[in-house]
Amino acid sequence: MASYLTSADVASRLGVSVRTVTRASLRHGIGVKVGRIRVYTIDDISSLRSLVNPGYRGNMNLHSQYLAWKSQQESS
Repeated sequence: MASYLTSADVASRLGVSVRTVTRASLRHGIGVKVGRIRVYTIDDISSLRSLVNPGYRGNMNLHSQYLAWKSQQESS
């Protein structure tokens, strides 16, 4: 019998947000909706791994502004 993982479990394994996992799975038809949650098999995780990129979570524009501010503060 196959074991299933939730979106939160998959997100943790891939290093991305739950929203990123959900968005990619809906867009590419990966995973199965069971009630209010979406579940994934190990094969689904492999498919998602090739579609998502781990990294900074949040607004990249704000992140780049923060990094610019931080480097300015450190140079002062």
